[in-house]
Amino acid sequence: MARLRFLNIKNIIILVVILILVDVAVAFGISPYLAEPVETIINKNVDSKVLIRDIQVHPVIFSLTAKDIEVFDPDDTSKRIFYGKEMSASLSPVALLSKRLFLSRLVFKGVEVEVVKDAQGQLNLERVSQPDEDRGRFEELKAYLMKGRKDWFGSIYERIKSLSRGKDEKERERDKAIQLEVQELPRGKMVRFTSPAKTVFKISKVRLQDGKVILNDRGTELPPFEDIQVKISDVTLQHSGAVTFDHLVIRGVIPSERTGRFDIDFKQAKERSRAHVDLKDIDMSIVRPIYEDSLPVSFSEGYLTLESKSRIEKDFLDSKNHLVLDAYQMTPSRTGILGNALTKAIVQALNKREKFELSFRITGDPEKPSFEGFQEPLMEMIKEDLAEGVSTSLTDKAKEQAGKLGEKLKDLF
Repeated sequence: MARLRFLNIKNIIILVVILILVDVAVAFGISPYLAEPVETIINKNVDSKVLIRDIQVHPVIFSLTAKDIEVFDPDDTSKRIFYGKEMSASLSPVALLSKRLFLSRLVFKGVEVEVVKDAQGQLNLERVSQPDEDRGRFEELKAYLMKGRKDWFGSIYERIKSLSRGKDEKERERDKAIQLEVQELPRGKMVRFTSPAKTVFKISKVRLQDGKVILNDRGTELPPFEDIQVKISDVTLQHSGAVTFDHLVIRGVIPSERTGRFDIDFKQAKERSRAHVDLKDIDMSIVRPIYEDSLPVSFSEGYLTLESKSRIEKDFLDSKNHLVLDAYQMTPSRTGILGNALTKAIVQALNKREKFELSFRITGDPEKPSFEGFQEPLMEMIKEDLAEGVSTSLTDKAKEQAGKLGEKLKDLF
């Protein structure tokens, strides 16, 4: 019995040594020759030029590491739009046992991305893997999502809103439907039953560390977003083509005279979504292209601090918000929403304050929410300034106009 135990231990040690030797041989002997063929395969399937300096494959622990990854603009290969110092991925052994190819982890380190928006509002990243024949359909989809907005916030917000909105009854019934797929074989046919909601590919954890994003808005370069940290949980690709995730966290810094910080935490599960947004000392003057078409005012100077806690449960929205504007000067935006003399007076009255603080709540149907706590506190703040040269009837009109402003702000949420 003791001899058998000794033999088992000996065999285990031999097996471990063999596996280590195989892993080292592949990682350092074979892997260096893989970068070029992998580059070739990728470049055949995307419009952009992709370069990879080094690849290491560890077959025993089911992991892959790539270093110095570069992606160039498909319309100008001299312009780099993505750089990653290191990317590592690990396969899920449990999924492999079930004959599924899932990633348990995908990590990016030292990433730098330059996002350029042209005069037509198209982003350079949208052209990276977009076949020419699909660009017409993509433009139609983008026009629908943008809904007339040309700034960064409007574009990104519509995408997030479409993700957070619950599925309607038709979509739920479609996901339950079983589809029949027939594959022709040399001898006979293979019949498969699939569901649109079936998971085709999944990544359990996505991480981005030490990231940097540079935004270029129609030729104007914005201050970089630095020290970006991203965490995404359970990213899935469904058979229908839909991409979903359970949890998204984004943190970063926007440097200016004050160090601006942002922290966005978004979580969704079935028919429920929750979002927590924290902005601290964001310089509104330097990020103007991000919000200029979505807000009724623009800032020549000023810092924004915002805390927003929102949840959407089926068809009900509940959002609690608190914002502070400090050391600010604002003007009515060129959109004309606040373009008359009265509303200019409201803005001028607000500009006399060194600090503007407001708490408000948004509830109800996400498509037609109720905006509470904005109009009355705003009018209370500025009534003394308006009273000097504005009659009571004009003040009533001011309240009406402030109500219209609230209606405009509803659309942002």
